[in-house]
Amino acid sequence: MNFLGHALAATWRDPEPAFVLGAMLPDFARAAGPGSLATAHARVRDGIAWHHHTDAAFHALPQFVAACRRAQAQLESAGVRRGPTLAAAHVGTELLLDAELARDDALLAVAASALELELDLGRGMLAVTGRVRSFGLGPGPRAAAAVLERLVRLLSLHPRLALAPSEHDAVLAWLEPAQLELRDAAATWTEALRARIL
Repeated sequence: MNFLGHALAATWRDPEPAFVLGAMLPDFARAAGPGSLATAHARVRDGIAWHHHTDAAFHALPQFVAACRRAQAQLESAGVRRGPTLAAAHVGTELLLDAELARDDALLAVAASALELELDLGRGMLAVTGRVRSFGLGPGPRAAAAVLERLVRLLSLHPRLALAPSEHDAVLAWLEPAQLELRDAAATWTEALRARIL
């Protein structure tokens, strides 16, 4: 799951903004730098723990596993190399789910409110949460294209997983129909996850 999915899952347990913030923070940790999850705030720490609990359940969710397998088969048949295929299928599916969740204005308001908290977060984490707020939480008019841009940026941090420019079209050709499929399935996915973690 990505940070909006974690915000949603946090509200099922405790909608208090510090808890929701903690549930989102691990998704920003790499960009924020080493030690960025260290905090003395108990509710934020509880949210961080909930993030890991939720991730473990989500990654085992049959719907997610099946979607990743379908994505892998499509990307490999389109000629995308194995490392980038595995990474794009997993991360891209998570980002597509977030794009669908971002259609919920109430969830966006909860996440935005949590991201406005400063508490005792370090400078690196505050910089990242500030960038997320300024970038906006919604999917934008072309969610699949936006997901491709994020995938390219995220996977470029890992040389073995980075997408080559020649692979971008194949990934976008998977993302566009996958986004439409997930639009119909997102509620089923989130209901199944909720049943697993509560």
